[in-house]
Amino acid sequence: MVDVEQILLQGRYDEAQLARALLDRYYAPLYNISFSILKDSGEADDIVQETLLAALNKIDQYEPGTNLKTWLSRIAVNRCRDVLRKRKVREKFYAIWLGSDKSDSPPRGPEVRTADHELAGELWQAVDQLNDKHRLPIIFHYVHDMTAGEIAAVLGIKEGTVYSRLHYACRKLEIHFSDSELKQWAKEVFNE
Repeated sequence: MVDVEQILLQGRYDEAQLARALLDRYYAPLYNISFSILKDSGEADDIVQETLLAALNKIDQYEPGTNLKTWLSRIAVNRCRDVLRKRKVREKFYAIWLGSDKSDSPPRGPEVRTADHELAGELWQAVDQLNDKHRLPIIFHYVHDMTAGEIAAVLGIKEGTVYSRLHYACRKLEIHFSDSELKQWAKEVFNE
């Protein structure tokens, strides 16, 4: 795989070569971020293409040696926000199998998996009801395992603001559930 940073640091590059390198290296992470926000594969694919085209058009604004993934992610997130504003109706988040990849846990039966699936669905429906400033940090942190610093860079806010928004969103989600089982489950998920 061609190193995009190396191409940019050289200063002389063919635009087609740079486009191919960006596509090869960053398509998957940008698609995953876009899809987690929009929950539509076609729109996510469009966002990645638009992001990479915008990046190619503004590549002179990027400072080689800084974090290219963060710069591209910020472009993608802003484009996703535009789609959400135009759409005006958010799609529901699908259930996410939380904790299903823990190799040291005993196998779970279908009843337990179904119950977890339902709880996860209800939890992510509640996440979907949060406003963007609280919903996006939750998605980036708990779905994409991004650090507060990475989230801050992508959203263009201070790291302390990320912590504040995560804390506020988690408390709001815990309060949202009246059923004690759901409340306990949400608390376990978001208190790590």
